[in-house]
Amino acid sequence: MKTLIAFVSAVAMMLCQNSFCAAADEGGSTLYRCKNEAGKFTFQGKPCPDNATTLSSWKDDTPKKPPALPKIQQPPPQQAPQPTPTSFSMRLTNGAYLTQGSANSVPLVFHVDTGATYVSIPQEIADKAGMKCMKQSRSDTANGMITVCESVINKMTFGVFSIQNVTAMIMPNLKQPLLGMNVLAGFHVEQSDGLMKITNTH
Repeated sequence: MKTLIAFVSAVAMMLCQNSFCAAADEGGSTLYRCKNEAGKFTFQGKPCPDNATTLSSWKDDTPKKPPALPKIQQPPPQQAPQPTPTSFSMRLTNGAYLTQGSANSVPLVFHVDTGATYVSIPQEIADKAGMKCMKQSRSDTANGMITVCESVINKMTFGVFSIQNVTAMIMPNLKQPLLGMNVLAGFHVEQSDGLMKITNTH
């Protein structure tokens, strides 16, 4: 705007002849063409004085853009916390209580055995789960003495529960994974009318 007024003022000065003169005040946004008592014309940024006649005026009416409003970033929606399951039940099937589970993300089906001292995993499943033999020992089974390996399951699931760093025995001739008392002792186990319920007591 100031540049435009300065330009108009420069043009007016170039046109200054004998009875015509121009001046502009760069501080305003309106340019006035005035005629004083002597009959001389002037251009100025202020209104004409009382002793001069306003012949014309120019004003910058360019609409001003309102300042852009800052964008408000909305927080991401929060999900309501899901309740942690505390128990699950199994029905007696062919004389055994069975539950879905996994060993190091390898799916399997556990036979819940309250008579087994440790969780026991067949050799084939242990190999898929990447379980390493940490210590060998001899174990007396229904089929006689066998060599077993003590190992650790980094993450084990059964039913609705997930636990970590579980001591387990790798047994070469075992057909069904056993969920033993080293895990079950940390839960409340109850049986009634062909139904077993395992509850987290912690």
